[in-house]
Amino acid sequence: MIHTWNRNAANYFETMQIKYEEGQKEGVKIGIEQKTQEILLAMFQAGNSDENIALVMNIPIEEVKVLRKKISLKEWGEYEN
Repeated sequence: MIHTWNRNAANYFETMQIKYEEGQKEGVKIGIEQKTQEILLAMFQAGNSDENIALVMNIPIEEVKVLRKKISLKEWGEYEN
């Protein structure tokens, strides 16, 4: 019985450790995405062109255009509420 409990506890600990590591990675990813959006918003508001932003941020121009549209829609939604 104690052996089974120890095995279950070890499995639980291992599972929780994996979930913690996955959560930490996800949190870092979300943080990077949010910071990138903040930087892009500032660059958009400063009047930088999509081409300049793509060059400076080293991301494809198509992605900049998509992000500009997403950020614009997000801002519009904030003003509506």
